[in-house]
Amino acid sequence: MRTARTVGRKFTMAAAGLLGAAALLVTNTVAAQAADYTNITFKMYPGKQSTIIIYADGHQAGRVNWVADPFGGAPGEYLCAVDDRSDGYYVKGILTTGRTVSTNGKPSPGADCQGGNLPEDRGYGLKACLENHYVRACSINYYVHS
Repeated sequence: MRTARTVGRKFTMAAAGLLGAAALLVTNTVAAQAADYTNITFKMYPGKQSTIIIYADGHQAGRVNWVADPFGGAPGEYLCAVDDRSDGYYVKGILTTGRTVSTNGKPSPGADCQGGNLPEDRGYGLKACLENHYVRACSINYYVHS
């Protein structure tokens, strides 16, 4: 009889554990889906002043701007990340040189810009990302030049 009772207890404990794990999984899934966008897309507008616009569920969420030799040929290039919405996400711009700008930790709407001279007539990759603590969606590297 002890054997039957032991088997019954083990079965009951296993079933309770599985139900608890299933409840936890459902709760986490619902919370994650409620916070995320379902469709994040990117559109590039190239030129000496290039812009990658970030769309989240069809609405503009932010953009990354690249300006080669601003102000009538003055030296220096500018990279800016602009967050257009107060939605818990931030915008990041990444240049293949390692230059990075981010609106993380800044009030939204807001921007973060960084300038500096790069060698002239060179090509670089520029990527835009929309991120929060759980999601990171990035564009491909788009071509920009100095």
